[in-house]
Amino acid sequence: MRDLHISSWLSLGRGEARGEGLPEGRLRGSSASSSDRRTTAARIELFANDVRSRIRPVCTHWDEDEFEALVQRIALMKLRWTETGRGD
Repeated sequence: MRDLHISSWLSLGRGEARGEGLPEGRLRGSSASSSDRRTTAARIELFANDVRSRIRPVCTHWDEDEFEALVQRIALMKLRWTETGRGD
């Protein structure tokens, strides 16, 4: 198996970490109340903290920005899956 350079697909998630690329009304946008956005941001942060603690031991050699981009991408995916009833 060949090693894949992870930073090429990590860059895809960088905008998502800032709330870009999310459905309208998620984290930003006029259709969601500020309370809803705070709740969503808090859930993402909870997922991100969990992901950070789980994968940091195997990613010690990673650049901090790349690691954080991966964490945010996974946290957003976990949020989407839980909202559809398919996640944990």
